[in-house]
Amino acid sequence: MFKNQFQGNSYFELFSAQGSSPLLNWKINGHKSNIEKIYNKDVKGFSYNLKNNGNISLPKDNKQSCHLIHPFLIFQIYVPKNSQFSLECGVTDIGNNKGRIVLSTSIKSIKYSALHISLPLTIMKKDVWMNLCIDLENITKNGFKDYNRLSFKTLNYIKIYSTCKLRRVFTMKYRPPDTTGDDDNSDNIDSIPKNLQFNHGIQYINQVITIDKIKNYIDNSNNNNNNNDNNVEINGISKFFNNI
Repeated sequence: MFKNQFQGNSYFELFSAQGSSPLLNWKINGHKSNIEKIYNKDVKGFSYNLKNNGNISLPKDNKQSCHLIHPFLIFQIYVPKNSQFSLECGVTDIGNNKGRIVLSTSIKSIKYSALHISLPLTIMKKDVWMNLCIDLENITKNGFKDYNRLSFKTLNYIKIYSTCKLRRVFTMKYRPPDTTGDDDNSDNIDSIPKNLQFNHGIQYINQVITIDKIKNYIDNSNNNNNNNDNNVEINGISKFFNNI
């Protein structure tokens, strides 16, 4: 789809809620009432509201491939606190192996197979506008271990599922800085281009998603749960002896 288009700049824009036909190249799945363009005062501009079972996918024709070469996929997005949200991406590595990446807030653990990886998005911040950056290089290299940790080559398709408000989708050559306090101090960090940034005065964050961060989040959550269980058990024993 974009194979013959110039992708040599630091970014490549795929979607903007502004304009008359933002979803011209996207396939709309589900009832159109579940995918509506709305004006958001909190970002001083338009976004698309995906709700219920509404979802959109790129490219519109399933037989085509996006053929996007930048390894960082960014969504300007808002997900409500008590809502579920999912993404799906198709990638090809430098060995021409194709794989599917699914990220969802409803997934509880990491699941691997030869051509598929499911990742929990419980780490994702909610109730805030953000630049949600998916590190496709990190996930491709570490998620499809049967392919000997080969690097990312192309992004073939994108699917975005409800529930969310979506303002922009674009790729970047280098990743933006993570402003959630969970940055790994990697090299080759780049700022979001000015023409793609939120309007002046809008509060937002940047969050970068990698397999390593998801694993650490799961491990920390499990440790906290174990500590809470131990505290409950200790408190129960203490009360028992105090009552003797």
